[in-house]
Amino acid sequence: MPALAIDDIGLIAEAIPADERVVLIGERAIEFWISVLGIRNESSGLLKSTIQGETFRLLGPPRVAMSLEQTLGGCVRIAVVEDESSQVTALLAGSSEGRKWAAEFQSGLCGFPQELLEAVRQSAMPLVVAPGRPLRLFALHPVHCLREQLDENYGHPPGRRREPHGECHVACVDLALEACRRITRRHIDEGNVPAAMRIIEALHRISVSPAALRARLSDGVQVDSAMVDSDAFPKEYRRQRLRYFRRIHQRKLHVYRRRFSHLMPCATAQS
Repeated sequence: MPALAIDDIGLIAEAIPADERVVLIGERAIEFWISVLGIRNESSGLLKSTIQGETFRLLGPPRVAMSLEQTLGGCVRIAVVEDESSQVTALLAGSSEGRKWAAEFQSGLCGFPQELLEAVRQSAMPLVVAPGRPLRLFALHPVHCLREQLDENYGHPPGRRREPHGECHVACVDLALEACRRITRRHIDEGNVPAAMRIIEALHRISVSPAALRARLSDGVQVDSAMVDSDAFPKEYRRQRLRYFRRIHQRKLHVYRRRFSHLMPCATAQS
């Protein structure tokens, strides 16, 4: 039985109660941005070939899973006390029109403390399957996709990077970076310079995090490379703020390399 693809997510999204704000996270959120932003490269091909049949991961309460079970059918499992170490609160599995699907509901998001989750939900963007037809499901913002992927793969050594298909996890980070670049440029093209600058600020904070520095040393992942520069930015911002970011990043990287490079056998000269 074929798996539900990202283009078919309307099946789930249209059944979500109108008063709930549920956010698509994980690799499926990145797959959404690949489609929306037209990303076509080696990493996108690797991701698509690897996640076929993967579960949709959703940031939302278990009551939504129970509501979907009533609307779509399937079977729901609610987490019990023994599952308290996991962020997963419910798992709903079913099939429709010959396609199987599964939705995993989480109470938290890797890399984010609970007090930031509401801001993460509010910054998520509605999925749209046709002009003027937004769905009752939101996609995790590319910046938050990047932070999630870095923390999952590099935040808790050895992380998922050392699992089978580790190259796919690196591809997810690369795709999140590219999505950040493209959505920044889109904001600039649309004249929304403040939004673009907010992304630059967020990327700088991420770039000096332990997970990002570890990714730089172990796999040559350069988070700061997604910090787009543009003539549309104020001159003083470009002359002072962006240069300041570069100095801080180089200083943090230097210190981190001196302290931890001996623990990272995969570190490369290009880092």
